Amino acid sequence: MKYEGFTCMDAGTDYCPCHLAETGDCIICSMLQGKNECNCNNWCSTCIYNDYISNGEKVKEKRQYYEGQIIEKEYVSDTVIIFKIKTSYSLVKELALPGSFIFIKHSKSDSYYEIPLSVMNISLNDNIIELAIEIKGPKTNKIDELDKDDAVLLRGPYWNGIMGIKYIDEISHSNVITIAKGIHQAPLVSVIKYLNSNNNDIYTFLDTGRIKKIFIEDHLDKSTEKYFETNILTKDMLSIQFKNMLLDYIDKIKPSLIFCAGSDLINNNVLQLIKNTSHEIKFACTNNSKMSCGEGICGCCTLMNNDFKLRRLCKMQTDPEFILQGRLIY
Repeated sequence: MKYEGFTCMDAGTDYCPCHLAETGDCIICSMLQGKNECNCNNWCSTCIYNDYISNGEKVKEKRQYYEGQIIEKEYVSDTVIIFKIKTSYSLVKELALPGSFIFIKHSKSDSYYEIPLSVMNISLNDNIIELAIEIKGPKTNKIDELDKDDAVLLRGPYWNGIMGIKYIDEISHSNVITIAKGIHQAPLVSVIKYLNSNNNDIYTFLDTGRIKKIFIEDHLDKSTEKYFETNILTKDMLSIQFKNMLLDYIDKIKPSLIFCAGSDLINNNVLQLIKNTSHEIKFACTNNSKMSCGEGICGCCTLMNNDFKLRRLCKMQTDPEFILQGRLIY
């Protein structure tokens, strides 16, 4: 296995050092992990230990709740709703980059009704965030009760919704392939907008899944060269049609990056297909970890695979390969 270079998405931000510094579980700092020497192999341009000591051995500012008002509610299918929510400019501006997400709940609900949702789109001019939500259970049913002009509470900002984000951040003037299925169309929007702004040519493969609809068509028209609707999976394998189309486009446009927004099964199958080609292609994908607190404390997002390293995936940014192999193999 190759060396795993990792970092923490909160490192060096207003929210670092966080609660993990107090519990001895800091993702980056060896001193805050209880070791006797500084061994910061993943330098993040600031000394987290010094920041912690300077702050009176306390955590920095905690993420707060922001009030929001629903200004639009649209059913794009029987089970998928798109909300446009007006909220604080200070929150919206922090959610501009791919991988941003928030926790949302009905303003009158208890905290355990919070749902983590990828930010699909933002408007800085109007202080609006756009979210897509699939109705699946008690938490999402509670959100479905909300209507236009109702109040919601938003907790954030959070940024670790994509694994391999550095590849998206670095690439410019290149060809890129993006892939999405079902509700994962939502996190795809911020990715293709960002890639497009860096002068990349984007080719997208979409599977509508059980939603039976492409609900990001306007964004695809503006930000991609071409997009194709196809069936990505047949049982637990990539469909022959999709695999042939993808391999054909890899040979044709020689992409520098493939971004996959789907289940871990889809993400891993696409990653293995890429590794079996002769092309050098970077890979990024959605972070499908279950999340509850977003701060690395509750343990919902943790993963330990066959190297026995505990990864707190609400914060830890690493190569998708180390995540997918742990979930699907070990």
